[in-house]
Amino acid sequence: MEARYARSLETLVYCQRFLDTHATLVRNINASGSRRMLDDAIQDVEGASATQEASRRMRTGRAAALDAAKVRLRQLMKPIAKVAKAHLKDVPEFKALRLPRTSIKTAELLANARAMAKAAAPYAGTFTYAGLAPTFLADIAAAVDVVTETATSGNESAVEQTGATAGVLDAVRRGRNAIDVIDSLIVPTLTDREDVLAGWKSSKRVRAKKGPPRGRGV
Repeated sequence: MEARYARSLETLVYCQRFLDTHATLVRNINASGSRRMLDDAIQDVEGASATQEASRRMRTGRAAALDAAKVRLRQLMKPIAKVAKAHLKDVPEFKALRLPRTSIKTAELLANARAMAKAAAPYAGTFTYAGLAPTFLADIAAAVDVVTETATSGNESAVEQTGATAGVLDAVRRGRNAIDVIDSLIVPTLTDREDVLAGWKSSKRVRAKKGPPRGRGV
């Protein structure tokens, strides 16, 4: 969870603990819809943040897998480019048989790989005679599929992470709204208990600490 959201969650949890600790003094508030809204918001922040973190880790893993798949695809393309340079420089398809630069995007790499396989097909005998496996075209196609599937999975993880982040934001907003209402109820309730009221004011203040809030398993 990002530090700003962690601090917001920590504030919500501190307010929740305050209400639990002083349940006798704020009995009516604890029975209110605003208290239930606070509890629900905390639960939703925790759930969305867990999804957010899982998606982030999955996205990181997918990125590493995509890099590995792209390296593998280029490894299969390289000998085709070398053979073409040595034996097929004069054929019309030679441009498509060259190895693309390493800095191109995934979609461009896939387009180049497909174009290379298509251009190499009429000269398959030249490539196998030079030492490529008889399955070199099928190998390229399979590698293209792996890169495509891995890239798609990574995009799905990114979408899920974005959705979870939106969920965290919404839950935090609802929690803050609940605290605003509870604050308006608590102040007149504790007018003769300045010591307890000071504790509430401290609880609803967003802390500037780093790291996740304590005591909620987040």
